[in-house]
Amino acid sequence: MNISAYAMSVSGADAMSISGDYVMSITGADVMPISGADGMSISGADVMPISGADAMSISGADVMPISGADVMPITGADVMPISGADAMSISGADAMSISGADAISISGADVMPISGAAVMPITGADAMSISGADGMPISGADAMSISGADAVSISGADAMSISGADAMSISYADAMSISGADVLSISGADVMSNSGVLML
Repeated sequence: MNISAYAMSVSGADAMSISGDYVMSITGADVMPISGADGMSISGADVMPISGADAMSISGADVMPISGADVMPITGADVMPISGADAMSISGADAMSISGADAISISGADVMPISGAAVMPITGADAMSISGADGMPISGADAMSISGADAVSISGADAMSISGADAMSISYADAMSISGADVLSISGADVMSNSGVLML
């Protein structure tokens, strides 16, 4: 199966231009069998950069089915660098749902200090469920204004340590359901100003 000059010229910008006499002369039985594990192992830095217009446009039904163990492992430095604006933008409903134990562990000094007037107003039923030891230390004047039924359900030991003047103003019935040992350690002048019916 000898193939002569320009036997396999493919059009398109820089698509796959092949030229020369007997560019791809293939003879014999079982000329190009690929089988087994690691049938096509590619490694090295910048293994397969592809550039140009329509450099490798593939279309059709089952154009390139690949099967087998480790058919095409790719390794090396800069195998697939992604850069640019909006290189990986994620949108949609539940675009990035994270679950599991310690899915996002945040540590360090002053990881999330919250201060200021009315920094984080929370409304709705069970708007913010907090559990664990020292779950959320809050300081500052009016750091957390809370309204609604069962707006903050808190459990665990020392789940919420609050200090400062008017640190937590609470209104509505059952605004805060509290359970556990030493759940709420409170200090300071006018720490909790209550209005409405408060059921503990």
